Amino acid sequence: MEKQLKLFFEFLENEKKLSNNTLQSYKRDLKQFRRYIEGCEVAYTKVDEEVMQNYIEYLEELGKKPSTISRCIASIRSFYQYVLKKGKVKKDPTKNLQSPKVEKKAPCVLTSKEVELLLYQPKDVDLKGIRDKAMLETMYASGLRVSELLSLQLGNINFNEGYLKIKGKGSKERIVPIGEFALDFINRYVTLVRPKYAKNRTKYLFLNRDGAPI
Repeated sequence: MEKQLKLFFEFLENEKKLSNNTLQSYKRDLKQFRRYIEGCEVAYTKVDEEVMQNYIEYLEELGKKPSTISRCIASIRSFYQYVLKKGKVKKDPTKNLQSPKVEKKAPCVLTSKEVELLLYQPKDVDLKGIRDKAMLETMYASGLRVSELLSLQLGNINFNEGYLKIKGKGSKERIVPIGEFALDFINRYVTLVRPKYAKNRTKYLFLNRDGAPI
């Protein structure tokens, strides 16, 4: 199983282009599953629905949340679909497995007052304040994920047309419009702060004091 897991992880990274965070989740889920079946002295090729059901009960006994168990099942299912296509197993033991029902929670939304307080937190009177203000205004104006914000590069910004070129999940690229107010803060950061932070030729937009991407 160790060899097949290694090949599967390489497939996820090189072919599926998964983010590092997602890849690490797969690794944690599958390594835990591997330890479980090895403890039960069951080869991965011999795992059946009964073993999978016992594993779910095992996770429940550990106090895992339904959302966590559902994610674990999804990781294991992806692995077995991979080895099934490779001809390493004859069937997918997760095929008829039912994931625990995950309670859907209403999203937590900031009020207008809370947004204002958040945006006014960085005081743009020093280098760090100007950078942080630019980051928050960019997120607010564009709706970017934090990971997308931090992966922004100088070449992703079109100041003349007023848009950002974003590479999101699965390396899919999209164009995101951004207003003049946020662009002004970005331009101020790029002009006044970034040249003092940048100590190499990194293309990333937002840097820490050491010149490395945040």
